[in-house]
Amino acid sequence: MRQKLGLLGSLLTPEKEVILVVTRAAQTSAVFEAMAEAGQIRVPGKGLLFVTKVGRVLGFVQPGS
Repeated sequence: MRQKLGLLGSLLTPEKEVILVVTRAAQTSAVFEAMAEAGQIRVPGKGLLFVTKVGRVLGFVQPGS
């Protein structure tokens, strides 16, 4: 973990947010690109965005069902 010294030598605590999104396979690319754009993920130090396959989900409610 990289920490930076702020004014007066105090350690700055980095902000962290974890957002989990489940999509249909056909929507994954579009959602990924929209999140990358909205979060400015391509700017160094702005965050991490990745895709992983979900084998099983419990409690997922299909919109409109």
